[in-house]
Amino acid sequence: MQKILFAMLLSAGCAFQSAQAGILEDLLAVPAIQSLLGRLPELPVITRNCADPSFKQRNATFCQQVDDAARLAQMPTELRLLMAQPRAAASLRELCLAAVGRPMQNSYLCAELYKAESGFNSMAEQRRKLLQEQNRESPG
Repeated sequence: MQKILFAMLLSAGCAFQSAQAGILEDLLAVPAIQSLLGRLPELPVITRNCADPSFKQRNATFCQQVDDAARLAQMPTELRLLMAQPRAAASLRELCLAAVGRPMQNSYLCAELYKAESGFNSMAEQRRKLLQEQNRESPG
């Protein structure tokens, strides 16, 4: 069933305007994150390097991308593949939105999409608050 849904969504010829792209699509479009996801066996070692405060300070952007890639790698492979294709991602979002009378979480892929997107949105909010605090603390 999941393979059929996956094939249907990948072959969908039209993107739905009401299903807007989200943070997952944005992250999966970043070439550095794509490269890291292509190196999944190495990701734990790279993540450990970023745990070192001095390394993380010197490579802040890279380590943020490593964190994002590690979180994306935890998503089901099917969902990651769908969300990496703009038309398929829009189709899945539209499908999840159109599930009349059923919460989004009742479908496997919709539930995984909701879970992943919620996690990334809360992480982005935490990063935003941290930057605001740092900007308030740093002299002008």
